[in-house]
Amino acid sequence: MTNAEIAESNAAALGALFGRPISVLYNTSHGLVLDLLESAVGKSLEKLTEAVDANVEAFVHALCDDRVERLILICHSQGTIITSVLLKMVEEWLTPPALKEGAGAQKPSPERHMARKLSGGLGGADQPARSRRAEAYARLHLKPRHVARLECYCFANCCTSLTPVALTGEPPRHTPWLESYGNEFDFVARLGLLAPPHGIGGARIEGDRYRRDDAWGHL
Repeated sequence: MTNAEIAESNAAALGALFGRPISVLYNTSHGLVLDLLESAVGKSLEKLTEAVDANVEAFVHALCDDRVERLILICHSQGTIITSVLLKMVEEWLTPPALKEGAGAQKPSPERHMARKLSGGLGGADQPARSRRAEAYARLHLKPRHVARLECYCFANCCTSLTPVALTGEPPRHTPWLESYGNEFDFVARLGLLAPPHGIGGARIEGDRYRRDDAWGHL
């Protein structure tokens, strides 16, 4: 339910709060009902695929920019799904292809399936042009050390899977840094951050997790 004007207003408020430049990676809203449906059961719908594709080039260029000491990604609601896909695209580019079918293969999350399509991991036939350009740039420039300076702060996290994607440093540590926040009675946060870790409707959210008890509200 965030239009472009509200997104820019939020960015200005964050910039004033932290004294840092803020760039907006925008996901178009289709209204309350459709946005909720996409968050709940449509995590691989075409609309979210388009949102990732529209923002992946800016993300990859910032991630690989050696002038950047810390890259902080603040995401909210459906933005947490987009963040999960972006991270999994980075993982697909940095690591050898994982076992995708047959004995021992794990069922991919909706975000993983979307990431493989956009990163070229499914053969590239359906890979959009912007994602193809991002892949070409990442293959040339992206290194695990770039992921080490990324920090992701996820509010009302509703993705199915959010995990570190690289081991970096000495001693090695899992990167990027991940934190998730949610109000206890926020329906959207219950789809991801506050969902059970296993079973139907479960979600695998790693990193530091914070629940604000007895609190309502999503926006």
